[in-house]
Amino acid sequence: IITCIQLILGSSNNFTIFRYSSLHLISHQPLYLAYPGKYDDYFLYHPSFTVLFMPFAFLPLPVALCLWTCLSMFVFLRAVYLLPGITDAAKKMMLLLALPEFINNLQYAQTNIFLASLMLLAFIYFERGLLAGAAFFAVMAFCIKGYGGIEGLLFILYPGKLKFMGYAFLWGILIAALPLLFVSFNEIIILYTDWLKMISSDGIKE
Repeated sequence: IITCIQLILGSSNNFTIFRYSSLHLISHQPLYLAYPGKYDDYFLYHPSFTVLFMPFAFLPLPVALCLWTCLSMFVFLRAVYLLPGITDAAKKMMLLLALPEFINNLQYAQTNIFLASLMLLAFIYFERGLLAGAAFFAVMAFCIKGYGGIEGLLFILYPGKLKFMGYAFLWGILIAALPLLFVSFNEIIILYTDWLKMISSDGIKE
């Protein structure tokens, strides 16, 4: 239903930005410029996000949008039900209370649901003592929105701090290098330079 609403009302500008960012990457075009003929606003995400989003860039828009919506909800539901020490009734209440925000995010194809899921998964893996997994999800959260990486600070509350930092460094390098699958080393340096300028700019549109 939400996908149909987006398609009818044309409220999928965020999704269009994500799709074009992947296409711009493989076409060796700048990511952080305005493309008013294609979409409103700017692409603000980590360069590696374009690679992670690529499976959705080549599918027909209705199919890609439906898959994104369903996957967003599935990942979050799974993360909530993996939370330790909480009853099923409490988890259902959490989901019910969050439902209005889910609908708002899904209507505009935002990434906040994925971000919240990754942050929950990082916590879950910390609780399980699986530091490699916790580091992976924390780095992935950072690559969606920079502040998502703050979840990694939980490492100060758990044993194996140096091990976690080592895993986080390794995952950070590997994920940051993903654009190299499609662009040269010189191009990826430009991408990260442009990204840092964009996210530190006072002119970013809200």
